[in-house]
Amino acid sequence: MPVEFSQAGRGARDAIQTPALPLEGIRHRAATADRRQRALFAVILSALVLSGVSVGTGAAERAYQGIRIWISGSQGSMQLHSLGTVSYPMAADIRALARTAAFPVIFPSGIPSGTRIVRIVYSPADRPTTISVQYQVPRGRQFAVSLVQTASIDRGLPADAKTTRITEIRAGEESVVTPSAYPLPAFVRWNESPQQSEAQTESFAAPMRIMDIHPRVIAQAEHLVGGNASAVLVGPFYVAQITRLAHRHEPLLDSRREVLTNIPNGRIGPDIGRATRKWPKAVAVDARGVQALNARLQRHPCTCPVLVIPSARGYTIKQFDLNGNVLQ
Repeated sequence: MPVEFSQAGRGARDAIQTPALPLEGIRHRAATADRRQRALFAVILSALVLSGVSVGTGAAERAYQGIRIWISGSQGSMQLHSLGTVSYPMAADIRALARTAAFPVIFPSGIPSGTRIVRIVYSPADRPTTISVQYQVPRGRQFAVSLVQTASIDRGLPADAKTTRITEIRAGEESVVTPSAYPLPAFVRWNESPQQSEAQTESFAAPMRIMDIHPRVIAQAEHLVGGNASAVLVGPFYVAQITRLAHRHEPLLDSRREVLTNIPNGRIGPDIGRATRKWPKAVAVDARGVQALNARLQRHPCTCPVLVIPSARGYTIKQFDLNGNVLQ
């Protein structure tokens, strides 16, 4: 039977207005697994327009290895089996996602200058038919835009579906699906080609790899990277691992990406904690950079955020407090 998500949806909507949850840290923090699972679940619900759309179970879910959406008039329902996420995506991440999508993606236009993309959630992970982009507007709250391949939407509803009122806007081969209770900001519109919208969206991408960092630190670090896309902003959790990695002569892996498959349904919906999880093994800071960072930490011990900027001459390393002030 489908599960009613009106209450969970309201919580998800509230959650998306707060600073972004660092998805990549969840796998390492078993002591707070339950709390983080609930927070992750809320973010995913919001980002996938589940902040109001019911999630079902049954044979149909097993047949669809990603996401399935039903719409009838102004009512919507869906099922979820797998998804991928990338936190603080860079321009290359956005381009790659647009290339692998099952439809020509038209990202929204009209987004204010200075906006940052906090996270992208997509399903299925290998060839998305649904892409949700979570934005942080300058001095404003976060909001999410969900883009669905129109051809992938089932018209009509299962007999046992519990539904939520939604709005659907069509642009090219995609549908923008939004819970009616949570309308998109007035400035959001669709009047660009896929190529134009992708280029504009890349301007909202992170200029460096960002791993588990407070927004105030990000803003300060952006002024220091000088367009160096190889720079990495490393949060306190990962800084605490540097000495161990240095002793093993290992790199620091890029944990911004995560793929969840075989997501079972729990008492109130998708049970993220019991999903099969995978983190692609891309390198964020190479082994030489880890050695340089460890040497810096030996001189200036601190499990605070660190910016690593590689160059032909070596590595420039800056340490920050949680307010974004440069310490060293």
